[in-house]
Amino acid sequence: MTAAAPAVDRVLQALAPALPEAPRERLRASVLELTRFGAHTDLTGVRDPLELAAVALADALVLARHRSLLGAPVWEVGAGGASLLVPLALVDPTVEGVLVEPRQKRATFLRLCLGRFGLAPRLRVSQTRVEPEAPPRAVCQGAVSRAVYAPEQWLPLARALLRPAGAVVVLTTEAPSVPEGWTALAQERYALPGTGAPRVATWLTAAP
Repeated sequence: MTAAAPAVDRVLQALAPALPEAPRERLRASVLELTRFGAHTDLTGVRDPLELAAVALADALVLARHRSLLGAPVWEVGAGGASLLVPLALVDPTVEGVLVEPRQKRATFLRLCLGRFGLAPRLRVSQTRVEPEAPPRAVCQGAVSRAVYAPEQWLPLARALLRPAGAVVVLTTEAPSVPEGWTALAQERYALPGTGAPRVATWLTAAP
């Protein structure tokens, strides 16, 4: 467990070297909670401290660089144990949203984190499943998901969830083409610290 802090620091040095100490400490504590809970319940399938810190934080740190593109509320579909919104909210006090996670153990861990870090006023857990055939409509201004849907499945679902002028993030290993009916707002390429695995974050909004 003591390996969590230096692992987090390596991820921060790679992707957010100018982040102040207060949010750094919160992120260290969040990864430590993930490590502790994961010692008894497999939340991520990752055991190596650096790989776990990268999975827990890297994508969220990149999202934080373009925070203005995701208005409130943000829905994270399939939040899992390593949620994107929890570290994003620990870095940015304006983040508000919903963590959609149908699995009991993961939802329990997310609620523990919201209480532990005082995030309950801004984030809530919805222990439900978003069905692509009948999703809620126009419920959020920003939509994120990771490792749940392929882009061709995620974008139609996100379009239903988003309000007008809302934005969706697509996380991939290669830069995707912009599909018809969408406009790219930003794109960033980066690598996961430790493994060097390539990542691409693309922000899209539905074309008017």
